[in-house]
Amino acid sequence: MVITLEQENRDLYQDAQGLFAARPPDRSWEELQEGKTTAVRLWEEEQLPSSQAHPRPVRVVASQEAVTQNH
Repeated sequence: MVITLEQENRDLYQDAQGLFAARPPDRSWEELQEGKTTAVRLWEEEQLPSSQAHPRPVRVVASQEAVTQNH
């Protein structure tokens, strides 16, 4: 199951953002296509508690993409 976290007031989102901001990405690469480069950075954490009410650990993956296009 995949759930997209977009609400910045959610505890899990804030925990993951704080954790990932404090360390370099786990993986990074560039994809080259006709006249455009996409730089991808990926962070991953296996055992974050989903919330205080439901502490079952979940896997969280965050990605950041930057696209450079030549005109």
